[in-house]
Amino acid sequence: MSRSVVAAATAAVASLALTAAPSATAAPDAARTYLVPGRNVFPFGISALGRTYYVSSAGPDDTIYRGDLRERRARVFARGGRASTSTNGIEATATRLVVTENSGGPARVVVYTRGAGHPVATFTNGLVDSFLPMIAVAPNGDAYVTDSINPVLYRIPAAALARHRSGIQRLRVFRDLRGTAWHQIRDRFNASGIVATSDGRFLLVVNAASSSGCGLGTRRSPGSTCMGPTSPAAREWP
Repeated sequence: MSRSVVAAATAAVASLALTAAPSATAAPDAARTYLVPGRNVFPFGISALGRTYYVSSAGPDDTIYRGDLRERRARVFARGGRASTSTNGIEATATRLVVTENSGGPARVVVYTRGAGHPVATFTNGLVDSFLPMIAVAPNGDAYVTDSINPVLYRIPAAALARHRSGIQRLRVFRDLRGTAWHQIRDRFNASGIVATSDGRFLLVVNAASSSGCGLGTRRSPGSTCMGPTSPAAREWP
């Protein structure tokens, strides 16, 4: 599961503060600092499986990093596919690493092998006026991607993530949020974080612009439930 991370970046090295598993010499709630090497590195997204974690970079350095929680310093895992690209949303599965790339051309999602970091598939919505911030992978392996600028949600089926295919594939809209309880604010960054429920039936999506959250069905149900600081639906949120 991807988790947002607060990171301090310098010209030479960035650091991540992560809560690690307790050891015999550390306090149970101790936080460790992990270094992400490189210049102009601005850590944006993070995903972990077991002791291995992956970090994307939102700055002009499009490098993707991989680290081990037992080691203090992360290493370069892969480079983004375009110059001046920002890598943002990142999600690790058993065999794949799914990463969103923004700037330098139309927004897109690149799929890498999790072991060697080889790109095996690329998906794009063809839109320059788009920002894909986050990814969530449901229990069935389908990946869902948010768009901060356009009121839509994308989906990449599990079979497409597993398939090695050259060329650019279409990133297809799964849900158009217009006409739902979703509150889109023009000229603002709206959808950001996303997570799938453990049963895979719903997606919880954060709207940063309206300070609200929405629950959306993965079965293309027309309904949705949103909550926010001033929304009556907040009282009904489970």
